[in-house]
Amino acid sequence: MNVRDVSESWGDSANVPQQADDTPFLPRLLFSLRRRAVLIALVWAVTVAGAALAISLQPPQYRAEATLEIRPEQPILSDPSDPSVAGSLQLWDSYFRTQASLLQSRKLLERVLGAVPPPIAQDYKVHEDPVQALANQLEVETVPSTFIVRVGLTHHSAERGPEIVNALVTAYQEDATGRWRELKSGAADLLDRETLPALQRKMDESDKDLQRFHKETGFADFDEQVASLLDARKKVTGQLVDIRLKKVRLQSERDALSEVSAENLVGLFDPALQGTRVLEPLLTQRATLEAQIAAESLVYKDKHPRLMALRRQLQEVRGQLQGVVQAAVKSLDRELLAAVLEEKALQQDQTKIEKEMADSRVRLTEYKKLEEELKSAREVYNAYLKKADDTKATSKGGLASVRVVDMAKSPANSSGKGRVLLTVAAVIGLLFGLTSAVLAEELDDRITAPRQIEVFLGVDVLGLIPRLNRNAKKSGRPDAARAPLILTDDPGSLNLEVFRMLRAEVSSRLERVPGGRVIAVAGPGYGEGKSTVAVNLARVLAMEDRRVLLIDGDLRRPHLKALLARRNGMGLEEYLRGERDLRGAVQASRLPQVDVIGAQQELYRPAEEAGSERFRSLLREARELYDYVIIDAGAVNVISEVATMARQADGTLLVLQKGETRRRQVRLAKRRLFGLGSRLLGAVLNGVPSRPTDLRRLEPELPPDFLKELESGDELVAIVEQELLGSPRDGAAGGRK
Repeated sequence: MNVRDVSESWGDSANVPQQADDTPFLPRLLFSLRRRAVLIALVWAVTVAGAALAISLQPPQYRAEATLEIRPEQPILSDPSDPSVAGSLQLWDSYFRTQASLLQSRKLLERVLGAVPPPIAQDYKVHEDPVQALANQLEVETVPSTFIVRVGLTHHSAERGPEIVNALVTAYQEDATGRWRELKSGAADLLDRETLPALQRKMDESDKDLQRFHKETGFADFDEQVASLLDARKKVTGQLVDIRLKKVRLQSERDALSEVSAENLVGLFDPALQGTRVLEPLLTQRATLEAQIAAESLVYKDKHPRLMALRRQLQEVRGQLQGVVQAAVKSLDRELLAAVLEEKALQQDQTKIEKEMADSRVRLTEYKKLEEELKSAREVYNAYLKKADDTKATSKGGLASVRVVDMAKSPANSSGKGRVLLTVAAVIGLLFGLTSAVLAEELDDRITAPRQIEVFLGVDVLGLIPRLNRNAKKSGRPDAARAPLILTDDPGSLNLEVFRMLRAEVSSRLERVPGGRVIAVAGPGYGEGKSTVAVNLARVLAMEDRRVLLIDGDLRRPHLKALLARRNGMGLEEYLRGERDLRGAVQASRLPQVDVIGAQQELYRPAEEAGSERFRSLLREARELYDYVIIDAGAVNVISEVATMARQADGTLLVLQKGETRRRQVRLAKRRLFGLGSRLLGAVLNGVPSRPTDLRRLEPELPPDFLKELESGDELVAIVEQELLGSPRDGAAGGRK
């Protein structure tokens, strides 16, 4: 049997309960569509057949079609850099749609009914609104990105349809030409009467304004004037820069000479003094006197008359030098004052030139404005004058923007609307089929296949159990139908393979839980076969030479004790009351290596007993004495204590009945189990078909010999009482082997 392995992530998080989330939507949708493929095909076939029948009952229809070309009178601009392209295209699109609407106007259709022969018009006059009847048959189609308009009419006669279409095209062309001529004549009259005189007045006013400006300004050449003023300003600016540099130089020389004193003669070497003739003899005389004083100081004392006379002469020379410096400073002051006055004059000239330049620019701007206004007025007037002449010339001709490409002809075959309607019916039928499949899936959510459990519920299927009680129903024994049935006692029988595979799946998952020994077997409701799975699982686990304890967890309807052991022997009541320990409360069952503990009748307050410390103590002791402990827990959605027992177990098996258990019941059971922190090992699908073809469809990897043996109902099942090997063993169960 091929079952899906549990995910590796479950083993990495063995102490964390699984999340009760369903699988993604797409796998569930694909599975539902495959499951309801017959229903989808049936609904689709009925819809298509109904549409085909309706089409066949309709009389044949013939489509007549004429083609018109409606293009603008002026070519549409194609330069993307031109900002008027977008506006031109939008205006033309509106015009194109307007012409297509005019082809279906009531006034035009009334003219058509009056123009066609009376027998053709009589077909429409029998209706309450003949124009509306014709409009319902008429189809006007515009071809995208072109100037083509197709005018079609579906009519039961192959000859009358083209006559109506051609009459409509002719009436539209005459009407469009008449409107065009009227528009052209009105436009020419409006140009002669209002537009051209107004443009003439505007042109005359612009010419007068320009002549008046010439008189006021003296017909000056403003461009040349501005150029000469620019040269003058450049010259003045250069002079102003030179005089400012001169001021800086004079000021620096004056500042240097101002610092010259009798002791500090550094400024005497300034270029302003080096060119004077007075300075050189004074400097020579000063040097001579200083040398004499130095020589005489070695011979005479400081107050000697000769030294004092030399010092007086040296003082007079220094005074003369100071006078020369002051005279140079005054000369520099005069030159600096002259430079300042010259700078002010140049600044005034510069300001005057800039003002004249500004005035000249204003006059130049005004002149160009007036000249441009006159030029524009002349161009507009000439353009409108030419347009008026063109309008008058073309108002007497025909409309060139509307051209008949093809007139309507009698069609050889009937219209292909039937094929279109049949295609639409096929699409609608498919939609109806999908909708029916979704509704059927929602209304009938019974579990019928293991893949359905994995896809819709997100639960691994660990085993498929054949329908084991079919012979029991034929036996006529009422207890046989209620009793959990087991396989033949022959260890070599292939009939045991279903539970051997389940044993392997359960054992591998418990190995991932540290100290995992306790297994809870539960189901969403009653009748799923929980006791059958629990008893047979206990038996195949014991066949590996392991001690197994089977606990009857259905505290409201206990039955395993009476089925597998002595009804009146010690049991769960004595243990929960504290009268017996576990060894004294269990009984040896009719199954080798399997002990059973259960109640004789319904317990008082079963929900509280399942969560009591005494029940938890039962599981703790059982973990020490047995290799495996199996709890036949009961219905999760019916009784409250089942989830409590599942929480205390190391893993829970969810038993589902094929064709009976519903997905919504399983989702509710999952939410309750996960809500209390239970760990779900997987699901067991019970009651699968025992016919080889059905089993092959569910599990294609089953061996052929096994399928043949499953087909044999006599070897497959027998009630427990028929398989007893002897009387029940006396005494309590021994310790863990």
